[in-house]
Amino acid sequence: MNAAWEGIAAFTREQIGPEAEPWIEAVPRRLPELAERWSLRLGDPFDAETTSYVLGAERDDGTPVVLKLIYPHYPETPFAQEVAGLRMWDGRGIVRLLEADTEIGAQLLERAVPGTAALELAETDALPIAANVLLRMWSAPATPHPEIKTLAEQARIWAREIDRDWNEAGEPYERDLLDRATRTLLRLADDVEARPASELVLVHGDLHHGNVLRAERESWLAIDPKPMLGEREYDVRAPLCDRREALFASEDPSAHLRRRLDVLFGTLGGLDARLAVEWAFVVELTWCTIGLGDPGADGDSARMQLRSARLLASLLD
Repeated sequence: MNAAWEGIAAFTREQIGPEAEPWIEAVPRRLPELAERWSLRLGDPFDAETTSYVLGAERDDGTPVVLKLIYPHYPETPFAQEVAGLRMWDGRGIVRLLEADTEIGAQLLERAVPGTAALELAETDALPIAANVLLRMWSAPATPHPEIKTLAEQARIWAREIDRDWNEAGEPYERDLLDRATRTLLRLADDVEARPASELVLVHGDLHHGNVLRAERESWLAIDPKPMLGEREYDVRAPLCDRREALFASEDPSAHLRRRLDVLFGTLGGLDARLAVEWAFVVELTWCTIGLGDPGADGDSARMQLRSARLLASLLD
């Protein structure tokens, strides 16, 4: 294969263990079969990926597409959950799913052209763009689906996992912060369950500025969703907390974060700002905890995210 695939294979082995070996062995064999079945001319892989093997491709009629392969049984967002979400969105604010093979974990996706990311823009320009993409995605009919978790289910999973990760990482921050996050996750889960179904939307889950691409069918399209049925406020975290280095390089990170929130809410409107900050706090802390035990680059990233979680907690005090 190539270095990009070897990197994905190594990461998948590290994350999943021996159970991933049949998939790793099958992907090189199945790629030509997928290309023939879906009438593709395969191009080069994208190098920046870590969990999925993504290649540019063209269909026989010249239509640019993307072929994405990912281990289909990742616990947090299984392949079937992502596929079900993409089908529910049906292209509203996000790249359209054209084909899927659940067995090997392959998606054939619309390609956003030219595909430049909102991350390349100034954050004052990128924030309202991300907010408008969220509004478009939230417009999709959101109905219960057996493959799509609710945000309440996921929050309860995180409440268990963060305690385990905190212990495995060597108790990397104070117990009071951990307990606060766990209590908040369980309360938020109860609140989501108590909401009428009509108030829930299909959330993207990780719409940072690098996951918003310039396109033609719509001006900007999202990629790489982690779909769940939940409340809109949950989706504010990713665009709010992106560009953490710039945030903490500013003279007053707290004021900087509040300005970001004001810009997002100026477009989104009608949301509960405190609820959005609560979701951002618990997710930032949950996602960084296991990485805090790593002394290398991944640990550095996790420590930056911990600073973000602490900053968000301070806004709630």
